[in-house]
This record gives sequence, C-alpha cells and structure tokens, in this order.
Amino acid sequence: MRRGLRWAALVLVATGSVELSARVAEWLLGPAAPTENRELTPGGTEIEQGYEWLATEVLHPYVGYVGDRPPGTFRDHGIGHGPTPLTRDRPDTVNIVLVGGSVAAHAADDIDAAFQRAFDAGRTRSRPRLLSLAYPGFKQPQQLNLVSWFLGLGARYDVVVNVDGFNEVALSIAENHASGVHPLFPRRWDQRVSRVPSRDRLREIGRITLLRDLRSRLEPDGPPLLSWTAIGRLLARALRRGLQAQIESARERLRRLPRRSDFESKGPFRAYRREDVLRGAVVRHWARSSILLDHAVRGQGGEYHHVLQPNQYLEGSKPLTATERATAYAPDESLPHAARGTYPMLRAHGQSLGASGIHFHDATQIYSDVDETIYRDTCCHVNERGNEILAGFIVDRILATTSHPGLQPPDAPRRRAAPHRAQ
Repeated sequence: MRRGLRWAALVLVATGSVELSARVAEWLLGPAAPTENRELTPGGTEIEQGYEWLATEVLHPYVGYVGDRPPGTFRDHGIGHGPTPLTRDRPDTVNIVLVGGSVAAHAADDIDAAFQRAFDAGRTRSRPRLLSLAYPGFKQPQQLNLVSWFLGLGARYDVVVNVDGFNEVALSIAENHASGVHPLFPRRWDQRVSRVPSRDRLREIGRITLLRDLRSRLEPDGPPLLSWTAIGRLLARALRRGLQAQIESARERLRRLPRRSDFESKGPFRAYRREDVLRGAVVRHWARSSILLDHAVRGQGGEYHHVLQPNQYLEGSKPLTATERATAYAPDESLPHAARGTYPMLRAHGQSLGASGIHFHDATQIYSDVDETIYRDTCCHVNERGNEILAGFIVDRILATTSHPGLQPPDAPRRRAAPHRAQ
C-alpha cells in the first residue's frame, strides 16, 4: 500500500515538474501565432484572379460556355430567351429557333414581333413561335453543336434561323489565332479553362484544405485534452508547426505546377503565316458548319435558313453618318480589320450555299440606302432602328422562300422544298 502511494507521489511530482517546465517553455516561447486566414479553393481568387468578366458564364461540354443562372431562372440550360429549348410540336404553331451571336440576340424581339405582325396580317397559316438561343460571342461550330444538343434531348424545331458571319471571322482571327488558340475554339477558350484547376492542382488544393482543417482543430480553443494543460498546449503547438510546414510545402508545389497544358487551352493550333490562307480556312469552316446544320435540321423534318449579318466594314454596304464615323467606325482595330478583309469571301461562299439548295439570305446590303445612324459601336451592333430593318428583312425572306406550310398564306398553293445537293 505504502509502495503504491510512493509511486503515485512520484508520478504526481514528475507530472507537476513537466507541467511546470511546460509553462516556463510557454512563457519563453510567447503566445501562439494566430491562425492564418488565407483561402485557397478552386473557385477562389487564386484561381480566377484577373478574369472577373467570366463571373456570369460557365463552361459547357458541348457548346463551350453558357450563362451561369440558378435552376429555373434561365430555362435550366444557361441559354434561351422565350419558350423552353426543348419545345415540341404544337397544333397551329410553327416553332422557330434563332441562333447566332449578340447581333442575333439583340434582334430577337424585333424578329418575333415581325413574325407576329405577319400572322396577324394573314401572311401565314399558323402562328409563329420564336425561341431565341442566340448568345453573345457564339460562332460556328457553336450554333451547330447547340442545335444538335437540343435535338438530341428531344426538341422539335420546324425552322432554324442562323444569323452570323462577323464572329466567325473576327473572333477566330483577331482573338483566337492571335492568342495562339485554335481559331475554331470558343471565344477566349484559353482564359476560360485557366480557371478550372487540373488534376494535379486539385490534388494539392485538397491536401492544403485537409491540412488546414487539421491545423484548425489544434488551435488553443480546440480539444480540452490539449488546451487545459501546458503539456497539451505545447504538443498542439508542435503539431501545428509541423502541419504548417506541410501546408507551405504543398503551396510551393502548387505554385510550381503549370496552369494548363497547351493542348487543353489552345488545341491543335496551327500558326498561319499568310493571312489570306487563314481567312480562307475560317470561311470554309463557316460554310461547312452551315451545311452540317442544314443536314441536322432537315434530318428531323425541319427547315434551315442562314442569314449573313450586315457589317459597317464591308465597303459600300452603308453610307456612314458623321456620328457613325465618330463612334462606330475604327477600321484599323483588330476585329474590324479581320472582318473588312473577309466579308467579301463570306458573301461569295454564301452564294455557293444558296446554289446548293440551302436557304441563304445575304443581309449585308439592307442599310445601303439608309442615311440615318444605325451602327452604335465599332464592332457590329446596331440601334433599335437597325434591328427593326434587320428583322423585317429576315422575316420577309423566310416567308418568301419557305416550304413550310404553316408559314405560307392560307389561300396560297403550297411550295415544294428547294432541291438540295449533297455537299
């Protein structure tokens, strides 16, 4: 009994001595360093710094990118203005889908209004129902992929209208190719994928997150076993230092990792030494995408119309006003320069599309007799009057050439579809 008491006394004395020594060590070491608050997450500033303009868009596996919207507020697909993209056949209704870039998107309401006026005037048997899937910055093959995606999901479109041209040449040449990115990739693709961590980066980010979590559990206000005694607090401090060293090591590895592989961000890039060869390649792809889109729409029983949008840099396409020359004309800038030299090629290939049986409508001359101000920026966008003229041209050309019975006058003999030659 006495021996047990002596051992207990020795243990207490030893423990007290160690605790006293630990308290002296705590006093000598000073207070523990405060917890660091630097965040490092896949969506944090470490990944997205410098790309604030991408905050409203997210990557899409088939069309490149779409708008980032909460479910239910943007038709659940990040794109679309009007009825759901997964529209089906409806009695006495013609489902018309509009695709293209921002010029098409801005004109959507006017195109819809022009179709409704045509129906009210008795120019069509059925009521047109417009769905706009046009999205700023889109260029072929995004329209082709977008329509194919929704058709694959079960959508049914009677008529697809594609309004494009400027983005296909200007963005492909002056932005993508100039940045070393494949010309046909979505706009600013290298910047878009740079905010998505690679597997190696995610691994280090995950390791840092885990180590930081373990470190937070060892703070002075952590587990009672480690915070009530000086010995426990010293042990926790040593563990925190070890974990912090591992965190810094992981951070250093993260800093040394490449952001993205060249292939992932730039694709199978080919540098064209001659600008005319690059222009020709981009225009041929534009025409080929239109042919494939026509095949996809015809394959599900619909009708395709391709509209080449107007642009102020096509010589002779509009008498520019003083206001337009001051605020909407900068021919030496990169995007306008690419468009100015390529638009004649678009028109020539468009004529070939029309000769093959595709409904191709050249809208480049619709402002040739308009003396008022139409263009509102140095890119390609027009004011409300410009949208009205463009919408009127599109609807008039579609109604004049369509073979869809619902878009023909009630008392007119039905037109047959134009012969279509395989490409």
